[in-house]
Amino acid sequence: MDNSHSTSSNASRNRSPAAAGESGAADTGQPATVYPPALVEATLDRVLASRTFRRSQRHRQFLDHVVRAALAGEHERLKEVIIGLEVYGRQLAHYDPRKDPIVRVEAGRVREKLARYYAAEGAVDAFEIVIPVGGYLPHLARRKAATIAVCSLGSLAVLPFTNLSGHADDASLSIGLADELIDTLGRVPGLKVVARMSAFKAHAKGMDLKGIGKLLGVGNVVEGSIQRSGSRIRCIAHLSRARDGVHIWSQRFEHDTASDDDLFAFEDRITAAVLAATASRPSGRGNDGDAFHPSVPSRPVGTHNKQARDLFERGRYMTRQLTLEGYAKAIELLEKAVGLDPNFAKAFSLLGGAYGNLAAMVLEPTIPAFAKVERAARRALELDPADGDARALLGAIAYRIEFDWKKAEPMFYEALRLAPNSTITHVGYAWGLVFNGRYVEALQHARIARELDPLNVGLRSNNALIHSYARDFEMAIAEARSVLDLDPKHLFSHMLLGLTYLWLEEHALAMPHFELIANAVPEHPSAHFCKVCVLGMRGEIDAGTRELEALLARLGDSHYSQVNRAMAEACLRDREGMVRSLERAAQMRDVLFVSIPADPLFDRYHDDPAFVALLQRHGLDLLPRSPIETLPKPPRALG
Repeated sequence: MDNSHSTSSNASRNRSPAAAGESGAADTGQPATVYPPALVEATLDRVLASRTFRRSQRHRQFLDHVVRAALAGEHERLKEVIIGLEVYGRQLAHYDPRKDPIVRVEAGRVREKLARYYAAEGAVDAFEIVIPVGGYLPHLARRKAATIAVCSLGSLAVLPFTNLSGHADDASLSIGLADELIDTLGRVPGLKVVARMSAFKAHAKGMDLKGIGKLLGVGNVVEGSIQRSGSRIRCIAHLSRARDGVHIWSQRFEHDTASDDDLFAFEDRITAAVLAATASRPSGRGNDGDAFHPSVPSRPVGTHNKQARDLFERGRYMTRQLTLEGYAKAIELLEKAVGLDPNFAKAFSLLGGAYGNLAAMVLEPTIPAFAKVERAARRALELDPADGDARALLGAIAYRIEFDWKKAEPMFYEALRLAPNSTITHVGYAWGLVFNGRYVEALQHARIARELDPLNVGLRSNNALIHSYARDFEMAIAEARSVLDLDPKHLFSHMLLGLTYLWLEEHALAMPHFELIANAVPEHPSAHFCKVCVLGMRGEIDAGTRELEALLARLGDSHYSQVNRAMAEACLRDREGMVRSLERAAQMRDVLFVSIPADPLFDRYHDDPAFVALLQRHGLDLLPRSPIETLPKPPRALG
C-alpha cells in the first residue's frame, strides 16, 4: 500500500517534533502532552521493558509516575514533595525535601540511565523521553539519528550463495538462504541491510565486492557457496569487507542428507551462525569504534513444509511485479501456502500486504478487502509478535480505513522499531506523514527506503510523488523523468507526471501520460477519470461531461474509486456532484479519501464550507501551508 492518492488534525497533531542532534535529541523537545498519548505510552513501555531499566524498580516507578501524571494533566503530582510521598513512600509529617533530596538524586540517576539506554538499546528509537534539569515534567524529542540514519552499527548486503554443484535443489537453497538472512538480519537494531531486490540486481551485474559495496552504499557483504557431493552438502559463508574483500568472518557447514533430509534445519543453523557473527560486530564511526553488542533479535517465523515454502517464494516473486496480475497470483499462491502450514507467519504477513496492495488499486470494495488484510496481519502477529510489516499493515488500516492518525502513528512507530530495514514500513509511514502535511519527515523516510533499496526505481517514483504533494513540482518532474529514462513503460511514473502537470494546469503535457496508461490497462478506470479532469480544466465542460457519463455507463455496478469520480466532477465544476462523491467515498472507506486534504486538485475548495464540513465530519482537517516552499510553475522544457 505504498502508492498514494490523507489527514491532518489539530495544530498540535501536525506539529513536527523537535529537531534532534546527531547522537540523539539536540534539545529537550516538547512536553509529552503535545504528542498522541498512545505514542508516548508506547515510548515509555519500551524504556521500562529495557535491560537498562528492568532491574531498577525505583527508577521504573519514578519514570512511570512522571510520564503518566503528565499525560493525565495532573501537574500537582509532578511536584517534588508529591513524588517523594507517592513514589518513595515518605511520610508527610516528617518529609522535608530541603533536608531529604531523594527525588532530586533519583531524578539525576534516571536521567543518567535514560542517556545509557538511548546510547545502546534505544540507539534507533525515533523518540526520546527527556526529564529536563530543574523540573520533572517529561518532554518527548524526536531523535534525528534514528529518523534519518539506520546504520549506526554498519551496513551490509546479502548476496545469493553461489551454487557450485548446479543441483536444482541447491539453487533453491542458495536463494532461500539469502532471503532468510535478509529477513533475519533486517531485525538487528542499527544495522542497515539492503533489500533483496537491490542486492540480487547488484549480484547479477557480476561486479566485485568493491563495486557492489559502492553501488549499494554498504560497508560489508555476506556471501558464500553451496556444493553437493553425493549425499553431503557443504556451505561456506563469509562476512567480507566491501572496500577490499577481506573476510571478517568465515565458517564452513556440512549436512548429510542420507541421515537427515531436513534442509531447513541446515539453513536455520547457517542463518543463526551468520546472525551471531554479524550482530556481534562492533559499532561506531567506520564500524570499528565503540564495542556495543546489540541483542540478537528473534527470527521471522517460517516453515519446514517444503511445498509451502515453495509457494511462498513464488508468491513473494509475484508481489515484486507490482502489477494487478502479480498481486492476484501472489494471493492465490500464498493462500495455498498458509493452507498447508497455518503457522507460517511470514506467509500470513506477505499475504496481508498483497491483499492491501490489491485493495489500494481500488478495483474492489475497500471494507471487505481490508478485513482480509487485518485477519492476515493479526494472524502473523499472533505467530510472530516481532513482525514489523504486519504491524505496519494495522497502522495503515487505522489511518486509511478508520481515518484515525492518532491511533495509526504509534503503530507505524512500533513497526519501525521492529523492522528498521523494511522499505514497506518506511514508505507506509511516509504516506501517513504526507497526508498530515509533514512533508519534510515524509521525505526523510522515503530517503531511508531508497537507501535500503537503491536499485528499486519504483521507490524513486514514490519519492517524486511526495515532492509533488509538497508542491515541489520541479523536483517531482525531474525525479519522475529520471525513472522513465530507465524504464519508459513505468506506468506509476506516467501517472505521477500526468497528475503533476494536471495540478500545474499544463493540460497539453498531462493528457499524453493519461492516454498511455488508459491504453496499457484499459480495465483500470483511474486514468480515464484523469482524462476527464484534463477536459474540464481546459474548459471543455460539455465534452468532459459526456466523457464522464460514458465512463460511468461502462463501469456500471463495478467498483471504482469515488475519489477519482470526485476529482473529475471537481474539474468539471460540478461542486454538488463532487461533494456527493466524496461523501460516498468516506462511507465506503475509499483508500484515497485521506489524501483529499493534501491533494492540490482540491485546493480551490479549501474556503468552501460544505467541503470543509465534510472533511471534518469524517475526522480530516485542512492542512497548513507546506513547509517546503512552493516553487513557480516549471518551464515547458521540463515536459
